[in-house]
Amino acid sequence: MKRFKILRFSSLPSTQEFAGKLLEKGEQSWTVVWAEEQWAGRGRGGRKFFSPRGGLYFSLLLFERNLDSSSLLYLSSWVVAKELEKISGVKPEIKWPNDILLEGKKLAGILLEKKKENWFILGVGINLNSTVKDFPSYLQDKIITLHEYTGKIFDLESVLFSLIEELWKGLKLLKEEGFLYILHKWRTYSIPIGKRIIFHWKGGIQEGYYWGVGEEGEVYLRTLEGRVISFTSGDLNLIF
Repeated sequence: MKRFKILRFSSLPSTQEFAGKLLEKGEQSWTVVWAEEQWAGRGRGGRKFFSPRGGLYFSLLLFERNLDSSSLLYLSSWVVAKELEKISGVKPEIKWPNDILLEGKKLAGILLEKKKENWFILGVGINLNSTVKDFPSYLQDKIITLHEYTGKIFDLESVLFSLIEELWKGLKLLKEEGFLYILHKWRTYSIPIGKRIIFHWKGGIQEGYYWGVGEEGEVYLRTLEGRVISFTSGDLNLIF
């Protein structure tokens, strides 16, 4: 069992920002910052991540040599999806690169930041025991909570402990088996090939079909005209 340290707070502006300050002060690897709510939670691209009470929000400090951000992001999203399936009996989907979906709606998000050499801060936010009404009205048709979907109440501490343990085991697997092993596991949770999407990147917008992920972690899109193109960064949005 991996030893880790948990710092629990009733409320924080952002677990990610707090973890960053701890890192600057020399905090150890495998320190977890857990808040019961965030009032300035941060998602990918600087977007706000709403974090009402009832959800699970934490940031993990990691020191790992010879590990790239892409590998860690794929590993983390696979571990979170696998854990959510284990506790609920419902299989979620991963939308490249960092969102966990259920019924096409956002259930969880992952934020990974590379800090100084060999240091990462991994942020995870999951809608566990919250309700859709806890979120702003303009988000209520875009998110889902595991409690409302299953009718169950989840033990946040148990889920957190299990997630950290699974991340540790996953890192061990990544080092022993390599990225392609993790990618294969990740693909079993991916949104279906052929799903209609719109892809936003710095060069513009492209509509088409999700066409999977390559061995370097790049995402493929098949255009409406039939061309297959790849992207290494950007935002993928589903079309319903």
